[in-house]
Amino acid sequence: MKPYSPRTDSPAERQLWAIVKNRGFANDPDPLRRLHRYAVDRLQWLTRDEPAVSVRRYVRALSSKLRVRTEYIYRAEDVFRIQSDYKPWFRRQLFQEFGRDSGVDGLVLPRQPGSKDAPCDYLVVVDARGERSRRAPFTLFHELAHVLILPPDFSFTSYRRSPYSSANRFERLIDRIASELAFDSRLFGPALKASIDVHGDLTFQGISEARRQIDSPASLLSACVAALDYANKPTLLVHAELMPPDPQVAQESARLRVAVTRQFNSSTSALKKIAIRKGMTVPQASALVRAIGRKTDLCVHERQSTWNIRGLNLPDANLRVRARPIRNGSYGLISALD
Repeated sequence: MKPYSPRTDSPAERQLWAIVKNRGFANDPDPLRRLHRYAVDRLQWLTRDEPAVSVRRYVRALSSKLRVRTEYIYRAEDVFRIQSDYKPWFRRQLFQEFGRDSGVDGLVLPRQPGSKDAPCDYLVVVDARGERSRRAPFTLFHELAHVLILPPDFSFTSYRRSPYSSANRFERLIDRIASELAFDSRLFGPALKASIDVHGDLTFQGISEARRQIDSPASLLSACVAALDYANKPTLLVHAELMPPDPQVAQESARLRVAVTRQFNSSTSALKKIAIRKGMTVPQASALVRAIGRKTDLCVHERQSTWNIRGLNLPDANLRVRARPIRNGSYGLISALD
């Protein structure tokens, strides 16, 4: 059996390899899946005595068990306050990490030499200013996920999260673990299944109701990704974003492009019929476009053949598209009916 090894010599790959090797998963057939399973099992073990009341409550309990302290940056003054309160932790100025153009959403640091009396072993700093405030809850889950998989006495300088950090598979793995944290199956599963029973299928309304019930601060998109595991039928989640106006085309209606797709159980033949992929332009007749400007969700049947890429129509399939309007685009839950 060929052992796991880094794909590249990037710092992220070296860190991932070191953790995999330290945990004893290097010879596993799928070491990244094994590491993910380990994180989920450890999460459930650490919070086993915590009542299944809300996500916020057991995140506090998990932070305590992992000896993590979290600080939020709401304004520029907070950077200097944190710098002063945790001075031994920082080898360089904190404002260099969270400068206006740094692109850093969050940071996790280990306890540094000279800080023996620190009240924690790890410090998480989350930037919650401006647009970053929407990502702040998931940023916290992401940084906690880093700590969750760390072996004892594992040496690292820091881990940083940015909107572009998921480009490497180490950060993608951490995002998956963070989703488990944000929507723990013991809380989210029963709440979502109850909503599916009420609405008859996976819907945005049902997902929103379950998210509110468990008091999860994570975004609706994160909730939708987690909800795919509970769908009654294979479902594709689509995030369609508004495209800039084309000066060469006289177009009055909105133009959308698929920015993100997530799928449930991609091995099934039903989901294989759905050929919609990231980067495709959304047809004007699609519910994803028609939902723009509405105050309620839209659910319609569509023919996949109305979609095309490079001038070629996609294979025909009868699709059910549930669309929810959001700022600068829409979300879609797409399933094949044939």
